[in-house]
Amino acid sequence: MGKKSLIVCTMLVLIFISGQAIAGSAWVKKQIGVIYGNIQIYIDGNHLSTDIEPFIYNGSTMVPLRVVSEALGEPVVWDGVNNRVLIGSKHNINVPAQPKPKVETKYLEDMLVLRNVGPFFKNQFVIAHRPFAHGVAAEISKGAPKAEFVIDLKGKYKKLAGYVGVDDSTQNSSGGFKLEILGNGEQLLVSSKFSPGQYPAYIETNVSGYETLIFKVERFDVSTGDYNEVKAALANFKLQ
Repeated sequence: MGKKSLIVCTMLVLIFISGQAIAGSAWVKKQIGVIYGNIQIYIDGNHLSTDIEPFIYNGSTMVPLRVVSEALGEPVVWDGVNNRVLIGSKHNINVPAQPKPKVETKYLEDMLVLRNVGPFFKNQFVIAHRPFAHGVAAEISKGAPKAEFVIDLKGKYKKLAGYVGVDDSTQNSSGGFKLEILGNGEQLLVSSKFSPGQYPAYIETNVSGYETLIFKVERFDVSTGDYNEVKAALANFKLQ
């Protein structure tokens, strides 16, 4: 049987359509009664295996369009904007690109702070002579070795990423710090210890589904340095 005959005789209507494509159009769900009977598909005498079982509806045989068409050597394109199935390579129709979902990105210093303990401030920072245009830092000392703050995510973000280190203004400090991040009270990350002059460390963690994030920094002593204050910098941290 030739290509055209098979396409005319068989109603090729089953095609994979992503949820994203469906969401952008006016679709109506209907319940229909179909008949299954172990229908087999053969092309030029060769059995064609399909993941979706063919069935009969309203007197017409329904088979997977993409599998059959590609078995016949004809590509299939789904135009989700205009709800069109385009078969073959010579349709001369430009298929509009599917819109990509907008991903919101925010710097850490722009997030709503629900609570903070200790002195935090926004600034531009330099860690091991590397400048950063964005960031949040806590100033901790022997007398006040811990600080923390809580931000409101509203469950809108999936990833947190940025750089951690001691700001160079305290490069002669006698202390360093470590960082802990919690999501909804659950521990997400515990860093290694950061000392003055140490190259900034890049960290990244999944924050999907979390409503709040808690950032905690804690000072520790190092063997050298003239000052006990430490500026624990979270530089270029982004939520997206």
